[in-house]
Amino acid sequence: MYNHCVQREAALDYAIVVRVWKAGVWAAVVALLASATVPALGTPSAPYGAVLHAAITVSGGITFTGSFDDPLPIRTCADVVKQGTIVPGSGGVVAFYVPSPPQSPGGNPGLVSGGHNFMTDVAATPYHGPGTYTGAALNATQMDVDTRPGDEETHIFAFPTGIGTMIVNPDASGSFKFTELQDPGDVRISGQVTWTCS
Repeated sequence: MYNHCVQREAALDYAIVVRVWKAGVWAAVVALLASATVPALGTPSAPYGAVLHAAITVSGGITFTGSFDDPLPIRTCADVVKQGTIVPGSGGVVAFYVPSPPQSPGGNPGLVSGGHNFMTDVAATPYHGPGTYTGAALNATQMDVDTRPGDEETHIFAFPTGIGTMIVNPDASGSFKFTELQDPGDVRISGQVTWTCS
C-alpha cells in the first residue's frame, strides 16, 4: 500500500512537472513569437537608415568650421537619391533638405563639432533627382547659426531673393553654398555645407 501510494504520488508529480514544462515551453514560444512580431514600446517602427555626414564652413561676422551627422528616416542612400530626405507627406511633395544636426530638446538648433549651433530649412522642392538647384528651385525661410537658448546674441539669418546653390550628386552627396546672409544685428555671413551619404 505504501509503495503504491509513493508510486502514484511520483506519477502525479511527474505529470505535473510535464504539464508545467509544456506550459512553460508554450509560454516561451508565445513570448518569442510576440516579440518577433510586435515592436517594443518606444522603438521606432521604421528605424533610421541613411545618414548624411556633413561639414560646414561659415565666414564673415561669424567664423567657424565643424561637422555633424544628419540621420534620415530613409533606408538607403539610393532611396535618398530617388525620393529626397523626407518621407513624402499626404500631399506627395518630394523634398531634399540641406543637412542639419538633430535639434536639441525644445527644438533649438543642433550642435556642430566645436560647440557651435546650426539649423536651416533650405530645401530643393519639388526634388526631381540629382542636379543643381538654385533660384525658384530652392525654398527656405531662415538659417540659425550659433543661436543658443538664453543667449542674448541671436543670429537668425533670413534669406534674400537668391537663396544659394544646392548640388545633389547621383550618390546622394552634395553641397549648398550661400553668400551675404544678414541677421537683424547686421552680421553678415557666407559659407557652405557639404555632405556625403552612407
